[in-house]
Amino acid sequence: MIWFWLVIAALACAATATLVLPLLQSGRRVVDPSGSDEDRRLAIYRDRRAEIENERLAGRLTDDEAARAQEELLDEAAVQFREPQDAAPPVRRSARATLIAALVALLLPLAAVFVYALIGSPSLVAMSVAELRGEISGESLDRTIAELQKRVGKAPEDGEAWAMLGQAHRMAGNIPPARQALERAIALRPGDARITADYAEILVMSADGNFSGRPFEQLERALQLDPDDEKAIALMAAAQYRRGDRAQALGYMRKLAANMPQGSHEAQRLAEVITKIESEIAASAQSSTTVQPSSPQAATAVSPASGKRDGASPPPSGALDASAISGRIQIDDALRAQAAPGTTLFVVARGNDGSRIPLAAVRLAVGDWPLEFSLGDAQAMNPQRLISQASGVVIEARISRNGTAGRQSGDLFGTSAEVGPGAREVLIRIDQRVP
Repeated sequence: MIWFWLVIAALACAATATLVLPLLQSGRRVVDPSGSDEDRRLAIYRDRRAEIENERLAGRLTDDEAARAQEELLDEAAVQFREPQDAAPPVRRSARATLIAALVALLLPLAAVFVYALIGSPSLVAMSVAELRGEISGESLDRTIAELQKRVGKAPEDGEAWAMLGQAHRMAGNIPPARQALERAIALRPGDARITADYAEILVMSADGNFSGRPFEQLERALQLDPDDEKAIALMAAAQYRRGDRAQALGYMRKLAANMPQGSHEAQRLAEVITKIESEIAASAQSSTTVQPSSPQAATAVSPASGKRDGASPPPSGALDASAISGRIQIDDALRAQAAPGTTLFVVARGNDGSRIPLAAVRLAVGDWPLEFSLGDAQAMNPQRLISQASGVVIEARISRNGTAGRQSGDLFGTSAEVGPGAREVLIRIDQRVP
C-alpha cells in the first residue's frame, strides 16, 4: 500500500509542477528583461545622434538646427531612461505570480486528496491480494458490512447500497439480515433485474434450496426485466434442475454458455455441467424406452419430466449420484438434551475455494441419533457450482433454534474434516455452539 501512495504523491507533484513553474517563470520575465530594453533605447539614441551629425556635415542642417535637434533628442532620451526606474507594476506582478504559485502548490494536492476521499474507493488500497482474488476474510466482510450500514443510514433511499449490504450479509452467511436488506433494495428499485435475481437467491437460501413459490416468481420477473441477466439465467437453470426438468435446465445453461468467453475457466466448468445434464437426459430417455411399465403408477414414474415432483420422473437423487457425500451425524452427550426431536437440522456442503456460499444443502429433522445424510449435485444451490466439481468439501450440520437457514446465536453445529466428492461414511459430531 505504501507504494501506491508514493506513486500518487509523485503524480501529484508532477501535476503541481506543470502549473507552478510557468507562474514563477512569468514573474521573473517581468523584471529581468528591463536591462535589455535600456540597451536597445541607448543604441537608438546613439544612431539618431549620429544621423543629426551626418546631416550637419552634409550641409542639410545648419549648426543651430543641429544643436536644437541634439537638445530635443537629449530631452526625449532623459524621459525614456527615467520611466523604467519609476515604474512599479512589474515588481507587483511578480509578487502576485509568486503568491498564486504558492497557493496552487498547497491547494492542488489537498483538493485531489479530498475529491478522492469523497468519490473514490480508498478501502480498495488496503485490500490484500487474497481479497482482490475473491478470497474475502470474515474480518474484511465485517468491515464492509459496517461501512455499508453507515452508508444506508445516511442515505436510506439508496437502493444500490441496500443491495450491496444484502450481498455482503449473504457472503457472511447472515441470511435473515441479507433478506431484509434485499427486500428494502427491491422495494426501492423494483425494475432492476440483478437485484431481483439477488432477492430470489436469498429467498432460495432462506428456504434451504427450495425454488418453488416466491423464489421462482422472482426469477421469472428478473428474466422479464432482462432476459440476458446471467445470474437470473443461472438461477433459473438451477430451479429447473431441482424441479426435475433437465431439458429446461439444459436450455438455460446453453444460453448462459453462449455469453461466456471461449476458453475461460468459467466456460470450461459450464461445459462440464452441460455434458453432465445431457448424459442424464440421455440416460433417462434410454431408461424410459427399455423399462416396460406394468401399471399406471409405473408408467408415471418413467414418463418425461414435467417440472413437478408429483406425477413426473423424480429429479436426480443424491443417493444415486456417484459424487454424492454420505455419512452420519452424531451429537455430543452434553448437548443432546437441547436438541428436541423435530427441530430443524441443516446439512450444508462448502467447497475449499474460500467461498462461504454452500455448494449444496438439505433440511432434515432431528430424530434418533445418529442421523443419516446424503448430499450430491441434486441438492446443488447453483448448477455452476457442483460437489462433483469440487476438489475438497467440508460438511456442516447445524441445529437451527428458529428454523432459519442463516446462522443464529445459540445454534448447535459441528463440521467434518475435508473430504472429496463421493466420500462415504463421513462422520459429523455436533459439539459446538454459535456465539
